[in-house]
Amino acid sequence: MPLSKIKTNSLATDAITSAVMPAGSVIAADYARKTDHQTFTSTSFADVTGLTVTMTPASTSSKFLVTASVHYSTYHWAAGGAFFGVYANSTLIAGSGSVVWLVDYGPDSTYAGYENRQLFAQRLYSPSSTSAQVFKVQIANGSSGYNGYVNRSYTLSSGQGSDGECYLSVLEIAG
Repeated sequence: MPLSKIKTNSLATDAITSAVMPAGSVIAADYARKTDHQTFTSTSFADVTGLTVTMTPASTSSKFLVTASVHYSTYHWAAGGAFFGVYANSTLIAGSGSVVWLVDYGPDSTYAGYENRQLFAQRLYSPSSTSAQVFKVQIANGSSGYNGYVNRSYTLSSGQGSDGECYLSVLEIAG
């Protein structure tokens, strides 16, 4: 069966809006990307600067598919990892919150300062509201004795391992 073609000049202005899209359709999208370095010096949560997206739901039945990825490094052999959270209006919707997200150790401490991780979380979030939703990513160090770094290795601020990137992607899904 041949595909039908609809010429865009035959559509009325605003004929296709989020209100007429069927449930499950992507009706809005936004994205934040971070390529610069950031240092975390505390076990208290702090924003990953630049990873914030604000969207206003089209209806109370809208859902948001939120995807976050952060290139992170610390001295994993001793520091133990990081706390990682994705928030919507200050509510934790993905990630670890108060539990260390990633704890891992290599075979020995020889290259621990060069080890980088990509922290990742994805959630379908239903705010049941038409108020603006502010999505953001936060990190806290797993240990107060070691700094954490975004988009670079613990040991090197340039060269191999120091060219990571982070992103926050938010898709609004019709409910």
